[in-house]
Amino acid sequence: MNNFILSAEKVSKKFNSKKYVLKNIDFSISNGEIVAVTGHNGAGKSTLLRILAGIWNTTEGKISFNFNNTEVEKENYYKYISYVAPYLNLYEEFTPLEHLEIFAKIRAIEFNKNESEENLKKFRLYGFRNVQIRTFSSGMKQRMKFVLAMQNKSDILFLDEPTSNLDNEGFNTVKDYILEQQSKGCGIILATNDENEKSIAQRIIALEQVNTNY
Repeated sequence: MNNFILSAEKVSKKFNSKKYVLKNIDFSISNGEIVAVTGHNGAGKSTLLRILAGIWNTTEGKISFNFNNTEVEKENYYKYISYVAPYLNLYEEFTPLEHLEIFAKIRAIEFNKNESEENLKKFRLYGFRNVQIRTFSSGMKQRMKFVLAMQNKSDILFLDEPTSNLDNEGFNTVKDYILEQQSKGCGIILATNDENEKSIAQRIIALEQVNTNY
């Protein structure tokens, strides 16, 4: 099992010269943990996930990612993480299999067609493997994002409202996937206010909305 710790120290973020979205956030996660980040709309849940994933920079404070006793540079975070969120776009002109093959090339990993088809089966998309994604419902598109996450065999999963647009069967599929990844030592960070999603987590980080002006 790989050992890692991803941590935030006194992290703050603002998007203009006056208003902070996050202020002095301390956070950490290591292998095998499931952590839910909660808070009202505008409290900074999605912002924190993007900062932890290395997508956005902090205004103040720092993020560190230590993997097997080696510090990982931010430009290399993508090798270790996957990110699933309703607002992320798919290449909808392609079929699921085409999309998976393209992403494998982008990530510089081997495309395994048999494995890809098995992952599509897990998320009930195998019958649509050769159908353009543009024809999919919102729930099908959300499940497709999980199939893409599975391909990367990540050490950390960032899941922003992961069961948005999913029915009960879809929720159970996602829950089973999260618990399976946890059993393999993966760390999972959920941004959510959904009670069912929060019930999966071992630990909850509650963000308070920051309205302080400086």
